[in-house]
Amino acid sequence: MQIIRPDELSFGDVTGAWGVTARDSLVMERRGFAGPIKLFIFIKRSDDLTHSEFLDRWRDARDHGLMRAKMFHQFVGRFVDNEVTQDPAESLPGQKRFDLVAELWFDSLRHVGNFVADADVIAATVGEGADYTDRNQTLIYVAEEKPATAAWLRKSQLH
Repeated sequence: MQIIRPDELSFGDVTGAWGVTARDSLVMERRGFAGPIKLFIFIKRSDDLTHSEFLDRWRDARDHGLMRAKMFHQFVGRFVDNEVTQDPAESLPGQKRFDLVAELWFDSLRHVGNFVADADVIAATVGEGADYTDRNQTLIYVAEEKPATAAWLRKSQLH
C-alpha cells in the first residue's frame, strides 16, 4: 500500500473501483505463449441457479462449446477460470456480485475481435444458449498487460 497507493490516487478512480476475490485455475496454456492482451468476462449466474449449479453448467459450456470453437483454438493462448470465492460477494466492501471471471489471453486486439465474433463463442458465453448466466449483469473488459510495469513491481518488492 505504501508503494502503490500514492500512484493509484494520481491516475485511478479509486473510489469508483471494485474487485472480486477469486481462486484461479489454469484451464489451458499454449507452450511459449506470451501475448499481452487479456479478455475478462465477469459472469453473474442466473438467479434461479445455485453457485454450484452455475459452475457445473459453466464447465459444461466451457468444455463442450467455448473450447471447441474454431476461433478459440486459433487465437486463445492462455485461459484461466477465476472462481469467485465469497457468496454473496457483497459480504466484502466494494465487491461486485459475480460468480466467475473467465480470463482469456491473446496476441493482439485483432485476435480478440475475431474470437468474440465467433458464433460458438457467443453461444457458450452470452448467447441465448447461455441460460445459466445473467446476461444483463455479465461484463466484458479487454486489457493490455505491460510487462515492463509488472517486472518493475516485482523488482521493487525485493528491496
